[in-house]
Amino acid sequence: MTLWENGTCPEGNISIPVQSTSEQYWDLVALQRSSSLDETGPVVWHLALCLLLGWLLIAAALYKGIKSSGKVVYFTTTFPYVVLLILLIRGVTLEGARDGIELHIGCARQRCGGMQRYRCCIRCR
Repeated sequence: MTLWENGTCPEGNISIPVQSTSEQYWDLVALQRSSSLDETGPVVWHLALCLLLGWLLIAAALYKGIKSSGKVVYFTTTFPYVVLLILLIRGVTLEGARDGIELHIGCARQRCGGMQRYRCCIRCR
């Protein structure tokens, strides 16, 4: 067994619940979870401030009314498409993109349906 991120190393032949390093990070660092629901633990300030910021943004949107939220809708509806277009252009300009596109189109021409499509694409290589 290896040394875990939190510094504990199980000894002997015992069965313990295995926890990945990402789970340990979220439990011990980001969320700072307590051992049970009976113990509340200290206030996690970065989470409390994020919650406060969220409520302040909601309050500001409600205070300004529906007219100002229309402007926000213009941004939130177009921004994801702009980002997707930028990522598409970046992906197409990468080395080997042409080979990947040809492989994808070549497999689509074989007219495989359902799960067979993935088997066909694996065979195309």
